Amino acid sequence: MIFDILKDATEYTNNNKKSIIILSVLYIISILIPVYMTHKLFINGIMLSIPLLTCLFCIFIIPLLFIEGYSYHIIKESLNGTINISEKIPPIKLNLKFLINGIKLLIVTFIYFLPAIIALICELPLYETLTFQLFLIELMLLLIGIFLCNIGSVNMIKNNSIIKAFDFKEIFLIIKEIGLSIYFKLFMVILIVMLGSYMLIIFTVALITLIFTYGFPIEFSILTKILILIALFVLLGIYTIFKDRAIASIYNLK
Repeated sequence: MIFDILKDATEYTNNNKKSIIILSVLYIISILIPVYMTHKLFINGIMLSIPLLTCLFCIFIIPLLFIEGYSYHIIKESLNGTINISEKIPPIKLNLKFLINGIKLLIVTFIYFLPAIIALICELPLYETLTFQLFLIELMLLLIGIFLCNIGSVNMIKNNSIIKAFDFKEIFLIIKEIGLSIYFKLFMVILIVMLGSYMLIIFTVALITLIFTYGFPIEFSILTKILILIALFVLLGIYTIFKDRAIASIYNLK
């Protein structure tokens, strides 16, 4: 069953190449542009005023909301789909419905990640003496948040109620019906696929770029950095579709 879900998620992702490109562009707009603009402002000695912060926040949050809205749509369609049958999702739509669904999904994700965020904020003053134990606590809070958020988000979409995202009694019952062992294995596989893919992309792009340049510079060239960034954002788009399809299929096992 685990193999079937992973195989289906892979095929489903491959059938939606246009969606991968759109998601990658949205991620670039949401993440890369605000970071680049902030970097340029600091270099030029321009202080971040309220209007500038508002502008940067809008550039970051609006594309992200559409990405989350698209994830909402993928999960909703996948809940009514069948694994290992070629299915395509409708194209992303930049409309109010996608925006509202994106807000709901982002709120749920933020709340589940809040304990890890609070722990990180509390640890910032201790960064010079940060211990491995504190790092493990932060990592565990993050993993627990992701572990529960996956099922909670799908449960919200299935029942069209944001309250259902935090119905822990029902969420634990769903995990029990799926099988804790099965869900945990799939959860770990999805994480490993994400981390492994990122590492492979960085290594491959860096190696190819170095081969086609004279010598092996100590620091990455500008071309290498650009290629790595593009590859990472494309991979992020692929992972988003893969993960959304997989968790919907896992939910359907109950």
